[in-house]
Amino acid sequence: MHRYVTPGDYNVTLQVSNTAGSGRKTEENFILVKVVPEEPLNAAFTASPRSGTAPLTVEFGDRSGGTPVSWNWDFGDGGSSGVQNPNYTYRSPGSYNVSLTVSDINGSSTLAEPGYIVVSGSPVTGVPFWKTIPLSWLFAIIVLIIAFFAALAYFYKRRKGPGPTTATVE
Repeated sequence: MHRYVTPGDYNVTLQVSNTAGSGRKTEENFILVKVVPEEPLNAAFTASPRSGTAPLTVEFGDRSGGTPVSWNWDFGDGGSSGVQNPNYTYRSPGSYNVSLTVSDINGSSTLAEPGYIVVSGSPVTGVPFWKTIPLSWLFAIIVLIIAFFAALAYFYKRRKGPGPTTATVE
């Protein structure tokens, strides 16, 4: 058995021999070896989740066609990766463009998705609780506290009565 590894047309020669004699037959261009083209590179990817609150960890998955041998991810916030299926954490709110470039020995393919990941603001940390309350709520709370103490003073005064009375004797 012979294995052909280089594309081309090959001649085949059959040679036989026995005690009665020998013979030889050659066929020109009898075997044709072609290269079967690989599926062309076509960058594609998925991500989960695609939106959420910062810090948001996203799992990216390569779904590219062809046979990539290298991956170059750009996560849109200055971060990047060369891993096929990376996890990436977005730390700030914003809408992020994501791109993937895949390469093989014949070239590369890039897919860029604008606004692909959307990260909303995170809960405020390290700030006193009262600074997170809207100003209108603070005014309402102050008015309620004043009204509470005014009502308390009113009822306390009524329960005690009008105070000492004096009578005049003649």
